[in-house]
Formats: sequence, structure tokens, C-alpha cells
Amino acid sequence: MSNFFPNINLDALKVLAIAAAIVQRNQRKAVRERQGYRVPPDVVPKVENLADIEFGGDRMILVTFETNTVFFGPRQMLAHFPAGRSALTVQVMRRMTAYLQHSKFRAQGIRPPVIYQSQEMPNKVGADVVLLQKPPGVHLDTEWPKLSMKERKHVVDRLIVMMLELFNSRMPTITSFMQGHEYALPPGSGPDRELLISRQFNFGPLKDLPPQRALKSNAEYLQALAARIDRVFSSPALANAAAHDTGFPENPRLTDADVERIKETWRRLKTLIPFHTGGFYTPASLNNERQQVFDVLSGNEFALVHPDLRMSRFIVDFRRNQDEPADLYVFGWEHAHTAPLWSAARMPQWLMPHVIPADPVPWEEKAAFKRYIVKQCCKRHPLEKTWKWLAAHLHGRVERWFEGLIGAHWMFRDMNEVFLSSLQEHWAREGIPVQFPIDASRQYLARVGYTSLAGHDRDTSSLNSLGGAPPIDLEQEMEETPQKLA
Repeated sequence: MSNFFPNINLDALKVLAIAAAIVQRNQRKAVRERQGYRVPPDVVPKVENLADIEFGGDRMILVTFETNTVFFGPRQMLAHFPAGRSALTVQVMRRMTAYLQHSKFRAQGIRPPVIYQSQEMPNKVGADVVLLQKPPGVHLDTEWPKLSMKERKHVVDRLIVMMLELFNSRMPTITSFMQGHEYALPPGSGPDRELLISRQFNFGPLKDLPPQRALKSNAEYLQALAARIDRVFSSPALANAAAHDTGFPENPRLTDADVERIKETWRRLKTLIPFHTGGFYTPASLNNERQQVFDVLSGNEFALVHPDLRMSRFIVDFRRNQDEPADLYVFGWEHAHTAPLWSAARMPQWLMPHVIPADPVPWEEKAAFKRYIVKQCCKRHPLEKTWKWLAAHLHGRVERWFEGLIGAHWMFRDMNEVFLSSLQEHWAREGIPVQFPIDASRQYLARVGYTSLAGHDRDTSSLNSLGGAPPIDLEQEMEETPQKLA
């Protein structure tokens, strides 16, 4: 039995893995025969072992075959059980993998793991399952401390290319990539067919409600994030069950009073949406460039983004007799979707400041590599390919920060109120010529009172994630990010 997946039918998983191995054998055998090689007679693949493994940022089952039964490989496969909406998450993973196998990614040594086979529910395995390649190499978080600075820069250079290629892959709606030709992003197929299968719209009880349809504007996107609260707490099927569960066993269930406070906080957040759809914070100091930057931030043009780029998502394979990594494998593509440009132009999660005792990258090094990425975009890549990313990244940080607040799990209501107080203080520091639409002052917090729904410390500088796109300390982010494109 698997400790990670006790409800999985392991015998059915073996049958599926053997079928996938036979397909791979026949394909590779045909290639060898065309090349003139003599090939051994067919042998039925036999599973030697199933083992729980943490790989690519997820818990999986490692399938290992007996060596003398898989002459053409692969000898190992990863059985991945993607979390989220049944069937739909698997579709996103398949389509994104096909798109990423396009030559413009492969030529740069950026690889998604190969998908050998996949099955959606209902099936005999008992879950949505995707059989993946186990690529060579090690996790970036374990390898990073061993790498030289030159090797680290090579990894980050590959990352820059991936971020830019994703950013320059556009769609007319905010959606997950599920339909269309496997090698190119399709034109819009209509909001009635396109769905947004991103984490903010699918965690907790949301996955049991009808899926979020594609969205056509930045404002619609933020409004949909806010509307999750009404969807969850107005559903008769959820109101007294899953909606009151914080998702963490150590935390108490939400009370009716908690729910009313949550609704009030998200009502307050809704009033701030018009100031965060893009461009409101564009500095006047840009002079002639200001209108161009404003158009990038406020325009309804949407780019691909992988929002879950933790360090464990990267598998690096260094050939020790060479200077550059052979390949950079990236996992977790079922989380990918299109987003507003200011949302898509984000640094990977592992370069964002947060507090983890065993974090392999110190804060100072994170800041240095963020500056390195910006400089490399300015220096080494054609300006026409990077200037929109630079504009969206450098001047869309407040929009990304607000996206994290309004896209957070509702259990973090109290923390959101503290962050709103930080936002009001930011408006005062920046001299925003509009009165802050709500009272979020420290005095307001003291007057209304609040309790920690999550049982966490109230120190906002130590927070790294509120459930959706992770908001961080706003003042620290402002200090670390260059103010101008130059």
C-alpha cells in the first residue's frame, strides 16, 4: 500500500504502467530498426517495485521495471496524481506539455517531463493519473548550495528565457490552455468553452462548484477573485460544511461570525479593484514613457504564466565536464494559465522574500538575482522581446500584491486587514492624489478588533503566502525593485 495514496489501486496502476511501457518500447524499437540495429525479441515489461517519492514539487509513486524486461526503456516512470478538478487538470497538463515541446523551448534546453500515458476518472486506478518521465538530474533546492556562481547564473539564464517565452505567448482571454492545436496557442474559442483552472479558483470547496469561465479583462479577473467568497458562502450545499473548513486540521472551523467578517473584508477589497486593474500606480517620472507603460499594464492582453515555480519544481542536470546544464526540467504545468501582463511578469516563487529556516537561497542573494534578471533582460535580449515584460514587472508590483490579497484563501481574512493597512500607508507615502476609499488604518483595526483565523503571528514581514499569488511585504518589495527601466 502507498502511504501517500492509500486509496489508489496499485494493481491497476501496474497494468497502466505496463501498457505505457509497451507503447514506448514499440516506438523506440521502430526507430532502432529503421536505423539498422538488430533488436532483441519482445518481452512483456514487468514491474519490479512501486515506491512513494517526492519529485518535482509533488508526492508521486515511482514505478520501476525489471531491467531485463524493458530493453528500450524507460526503466522508471513517475505516477503523478494532479490535485484539483477531476479530468480538467489532466487536460491542462497534457496541452501545456505539448505546447512546451515546441522547438523554441527545446532549443533553449527547457523541458517539461514527457507524458507517457494519462487517465481521467472514472478508471480502475481510482484517481486521475499521469505517467511521467523521471528525468535525469536533481532538484534545484538540494543542488543550489553546491553550484558555483557561474553555474547558478546558467540556471537563471535558462529561467529568463522560459519566462520571456511564456510571457510572449498570448491569448485573448484569461484562461487555462485546454483546447486548440498542440503546438500553438489557439485563438479564442469562446468563453462558453474556455475555463480557468488556476489554483485560486479551485482550492477547497471551490473545486466542487461549477468551474470558473474564461475572463475577458483585468477588471473581470479581480472581480471573479472577489466573487469566490459569495460563491462559497452562498451555496446551500457548502454553507455549513466544507466552506467553514479552513483546510488545515489544526485550525478550528469558521464560525458564523467569522464568515460575516470574511464577507465584509472582501466587500472592502472590491472597492479597491478600480485602482488595481493596471496602470494606476505608473509613476509620473517616466515622462514620455508613461503612456506606453500605462497601456501595457491596463491593456486587455494576456500572457502565459506558471504561478507555482517553487525551487523544487526545477530538476537540473549538470554535465560536470561542461560549464552549462544539459537541461532544465520544469514540473507543475497543470497550474499554468494566462493572466494579466502585470500578473504574468513575476519572478519565480523561490526568488521572493520569505522566511523558511532551511531556505537554500539567502534573502540578499534573492535580491541580487532579481536585479540580475532585470539587467539581463535589458542587456542580452532584444528590447522588442523584453520591454513589455520589464514594464509589467517593474511597474505592476502593486497590482500583483493586490492580486495576492483578493485571491487569498478566506481563512486569512485577518491578515488581509493588516495588509490593507499597509496599502493605505503606502498611498500616503507615495502621495496618491485620491483619497483612500476605505478606512484601513491601524486605528480602524484596533477599533473593530480581529482574531487570527489561522493561528499565525501578526507580523506581516514574515508572511509569504495567503493562498493565491503570494503577496509579500510591500515596503520591502518597493525597496528591492528598480524604479525605472534604465
